[in-house]
Amino acid sequence: MARPRSIPLLSRHCSGNAVARIDGRDHYLGRYGTSKAETDYESLIARWLADGRRLEIDGSPERTVNEIALAFLNFAAGQNRLSSRGTNSDLDCFKSATKVLRTLYGGALTPDFGPKALKSVRAAMVAKAGPEALQTIRSSSRVDHAGA
Repeated sequence: MARPRSIPLLSRHCSGNAVARIDGRDHYLGRYGTSKAETDYESLIARWLADGRRLEIDGSPERTVNEIALAFLNFAAGQNRLSSRGTNSDLDCFKSATKVLRTLYGGALTPDFGPKALKSVRAAMVAKAGPEALQTIRSSSRVDHAGA
């Protein structure tokens, strides 16, 4: 059974503000040592504990990998980088890359998508590409040091 994470401490930032780091984000709570900072800290920790030791960011629910991938693809489509052939080749590459990601982890919440999941997506992409594509990638990524 995994050990539960300890309760984040209230610390003094170099600016003199009270700060608590939760889920990798700093939450500033006013001047360190004031009763307001203590009250805000206790409220923040109570909310964090009540939400199962996770904190919703800005009151919005956690997003799925599909939602993030779709937002990225919409952003990339808006960049309008057309090649000489009149197509957005970057967007085509992004769609191809996110297809494997969405197939494997589309319904997963983003906090649950970590390094191991990324490694499995990469392995699936390599398996899908086949040995010919890997040879092309390796040969195009070699650096010619003779001319340097």
